[in-house]
Parts: sequence; structure tokens; C-alpha cells
Amino acid sequence: MKLNSLIAVISVIGIATPALAAGHAVLAPSGKLGAYVARDGSTTARAAIGSVTAPLGQQFGAQFDGQLGRVEGATFKTAGGQLFWRDPETAMVGLTAEKTVTDGPNATGYGATAALYLNNTTLTAWAGQLKADGVRENYYTLSAGYYTSDQTELRASYTKSGDYKAYGATVEHQLHSNAIGFAQLGRSDGQNVIAAGIEITFGAASGASLKTQHRQYSVRNYYTGL
Repeated sequence: MKLNSLIAVISVIGIATPALAAGHAVLAPSGKLGAYVARDGSTTARAAIGSVTAPLGQQFGAQFDGQLGRVEGATFKTAGGQLFWRDPETAMVGLTAEKTVTDGPNATGYGATAALYLNNTTLTAWAGQLKADGVRENYYTLSAGYYTSDQTELRASYTKSGDYKAYGATVEHQLHSNAIGFAQLGRSDGQNVIAAGIEITFGAASGASLKTQHRQYSVRNYYTGL
């Protein structure tokens, strides 16, 4: 699998509510499991995704992200982690690390992430470096999301890594107390992209609103931006 194809898979895809507890990075342990399908020109990627998040004291949290799927006839498996500080009323900053195993070259990556919470708007950024088959490439992703309600977020994102560029528009909507659906349209390396998927929450986050889940339970999954 080419590094650009790998970056495309990782980046283009770039629920009664408890009272706010200012300063708590993660209210309680929780997680989510899901799946998505993405079409990039003539290439189709399918993957299962999951995240588990836990508090580390009051101000810090940790999240494990993973996915397993196929693209261009190759299987990919990715595992990653995020360590972060967060105040759900203001901002989040953290560090990321990940490793992807494919039928071709494997990839490792590390970086940093940050988010700014402005009422119904969330501004998020990732930046770091990926290495695959001896090639190193720096990357960054910028994302701006707006909650039209506590159950729906509209989001725009842009990713650049070397000569690779991708941008997209995503809608994420709470279909049920513990089910979230998402759809995306965009461009990836000059190709039109369409993607859709669903996630099921479990643990303490089940039943919280989408907005509360994003700011008080999980952080953005590095691979999907969800």
C-alpha cells in the first residue's frame, strides 16, 4: 500500500446529559465501536473502528484508537493512543502515537493535537510525522465543527502531507441514545470522496448527547476525526 493511500484512509474519513464538571478531562470510562465505507475515486476502503477512553485523575485522560479494514485489496490494522489534558469548557491539548500494519509497508506516526471549544463551535488541529517504507512525511489536519443542536455537528476539514491534500465536509448525527451516524463528501488527492458509517457508544457515554460525548468523554479519533 502506498503511503498516500494510507494517509487517505487515516485522514479523509480528517448521547440525558450530565451537568458540566469543569476541569474534568473525562467524566468516566467509556468507548465506541463502529464501521465505515469510503469511496475515493475507484478505490473503496472498509473498516471497523473503535475507541476506549479513561480518566487519568481530574485534568488528564487517555484514549486507545484502533481500526481493521481493507483498501486496494490490502488489509490494514492500526493501533494508536492519545494522552491529553482537557477542560471541557475551554480546550484540549494532547500527544498522539500510532502504528499501522499492512500487506505492504508498515507505518508509524507521532504528533500532537489541540482543540478549542467556543460554545457551539469546536476548532481542532493535528500535526505530526508518518514514516512508511523508509519515507518520512510531515502532516497536519485542520478541522472546524459547529453544533446545530446537541445531537448534530457539521464539520469541515483539510489535511496536507507532502504533495497529498484532502478536504471534506462531514455531518455527524445522533440517531439514538447510543448510536451515531456520519456521512462525508470531499476531495482526496484529486479524487472525489464519499464516506458513511455508524458508531455505537458504550459505558458511561451511552445516553449522553453528541456534544457532551465529544467534550466530556472521548476525544477525536485520529483515524476518522470522529
